[in-house]
Amino acid sequence: MKKLFLSIFVAIAATLSASAQYASAPEYFAKNPDQVVPGLKYRKIKKLYNPKDYVYLADPEYGTSRAWFNVLVPGLAQFTMKEPGRGVRFLLIGLFTDAIASSAAYFYFVEDSTDVSALYGFLGFGALSLGNFIWSVVDAKKIAKVKSLYEYDLNKLGRRVSFETMPFVAPVRVGDKVQPAAGVTFAMQF
Repeated sequence: MKKLFLSIFVAIAATLSASAQYASAPEYFAKNPDQVVPGLKYRKIKKLYNPKDYVYLADPEYGTSRAWFNVLVPGLAQFTMKEPGRGVRFLLIGLFTDAIASSAAYFYFVEDSTDVSALYGFLGFGALSLGNFIWSVVDAKKIAKVKSLYEYDLNKLGRRVSFETMPFVAPVRVGDKVQPAAGVTFAMQF
């Protein structure tokens, strides 16, 4: 009987602790939900959201695990999160610092140079390369958190659908003649 009560207690404790791992999501994450509209650039989105407010969201569009794409190539995660400018910046800085660090290492270690400045160049640009690598992973994680909160609020606000009207002119056959006919096109994005 003691084993039964103990196993029931353990099961209840495990259930309660598992449900308490993630905080419940608030109504909206944005500082001002009225400013949340589809199509905002990251530059404006990051002013609306604090990445520290991030809680686990079921099936986020921009998962924080994408940040580890930068292990392969610095800036790759930024590219996958539709931030190509940031991705190019991290990629170019990484290529530049790696090229100089490897050149200095070759000159100092392979050529057996006694020039200490080559060693300092290797250590300095190697440290810059490592810093760029770490910064790109942290930046990608921040972008993923902010964009996930933005997508959550867009879904919650129901503003994922936008409508546009556009005029059009099309040829229409009337009898044996072709005449232009004007109309209106409705476009819906979701």
